[in-house]
Amino acid sequence: MKRELKVFLIFLCCCIMIPLILIILFNYDNEKLTSLGNISDYNLTNGYITIIDDVQQTKNKTTIYGCSLKLGENLDYVNKQYVLVDDENRVIGINTVVTDRTSATEYFNDGFNYDKSGLNGQFATKYINNEVNYKIGILIKEKNGATYLVISDRIIGGKN
Repeated sequence: MKRELKVFLIFLCCCIMIPLILIILFNYDNEKLTSLGNISDYNLTNGYITIIDDVQQTKNKTTIYGCSLKLGENLDYVNKQYVLVDDENRVIGINTVVTDRTSATEYFNDGFNYDKSGLNGQFATKYINNEVNYKIGILIKEKNGATYLVISDRIIGGKN
């Protein structure tokens, strides 16, 4: 009986600890920022419509909501990432998720599908310096391999 209880308790501890460790690793990986080089490493373009709808910043978390699309092209391939560009033109990647934005297709109503134009980005606020201004941008990787950086007029940080 004691052996069975001991095995059960070990099993129970493993069932609790393994998911807990995975949750901690997942949160860490999804909230950190990634260095992506310098702004001079990218082609700057204004061929994309980029809208930052909202930036919600708390002590712990910063979340960016918006969209990006190119008129006259279906969004059948989406590889976009929010970035921050600091005062020294360093590009910093943010974990970004594509979201449905059917309102874009309805708004333009030009026969093209822009439903996958929505973007949500999130990171832990502790990873940025509150004394620095950061421009919000979007790094776009097209199906043909071309990479573009679109910088919006939205700024977050301590000096704005």
